[in-house]
Amino acid sequence: MPSFHEIRTEAELRRATAGLLKRWGAALQRGRLRCHFPRRAGLMRSGRGMHFHMKPELFLQVSGSTTFTFPEEKVRVGPGELCLVPAGLPHSESARAQGGPFCNLVFAYHREEVVFHLALANRDGLPYIVLPSGIGVAGKVERTQLETLLAPLAAWAEEAGPEWGAVRGSLLAHLSLLQASLERPPAPDPGRDAEPPKVTQARRVVMQSLSMASLSAGSVARTLHSSPDYLSRLFRTATGGTLSAYIDARRMERARTLLETSALNVAEVGRACGYDDPGYFARRFRKSLGASPRAYRREALRRVEG
Repeated sequence: MPSFHEIRTEAELRRATAGLLKRWGAALQRGRLRCHFPRRAGLMRSGRGMHFHMKPELFLQVSGSTTFTFPEEKVRVGPGELCLVPAGLPHSESARAQGGPFCNLVFAYHREEVVFHLALANRDGLPYIVLPSGIGVAGKVERTQLETLLAPLAAWAEEAGPEWGAVRGSLLAHLSLLQASLERPPAPDPGRDAEPPKVTQARRVVMQSLSMASLSAGSVARTLHSSPDYLSRLFRTATGGTLSAYIDARRMERARTLLETSALNVAEVGRACGYDDPGYFARRFRKSLGASPRAYRREALRRVEG
């Protein structure tokens, strides 16, 4: 099996990641896996050079180290260590070679699949995605299991009451579920299987980056080491729409969901969708939906109340 730095295909990435999860699960069971749970402070707030996600992110540091900057602390994650970044926690990352070149695996959690990617470091010490992939979530039960096991861990780790054994047990179960999902043959998806792999990868990069103000068709192309013109033509041919329009649609879709289901204020919803300027977000939302965010929320609430 190639090392992570030699991986070139999604099949190789899935096999190598499943093997890593098995080894790290065994280390966690023996109490030999160091886990970082940063403090949940400044949730849903913007910060210089920071971004956040609406679901937790799980970082597995294969080699080298990652230094996370959070609103109230810095956390260095060394080789062979794990970090769980809670949903809504702003952060930035810097990469460093340490006992070997930088390399980590990042898992993000979406409605249809768990998206994960292999990341290396560029010359500026910033992580960049090498190969985005996905784990199809096998039905509502497995998706609920993954969410239930992972989401509360950061909160549990902060509190004095729960035993570390309970936290470790839930994390171990989560790693085992991910491993088992990777070891299964990927479930066929007629819609996705018919499109070029670069288009599927572009969709995954977009979903991982919606809260980043820097997200654009150009940034997705750079992430996938493609020219913007080539990726745009490929995306349009496969989907009938532009990559820029896809990004805008996914941002508006997230904004509608958050306005309907969360207590976040309009500025926080905008930041969760990649708009640091609340006024600009409101204008884009009105242009797309025909109503202001506040008016849309009021109408959604009236519909729910009957």
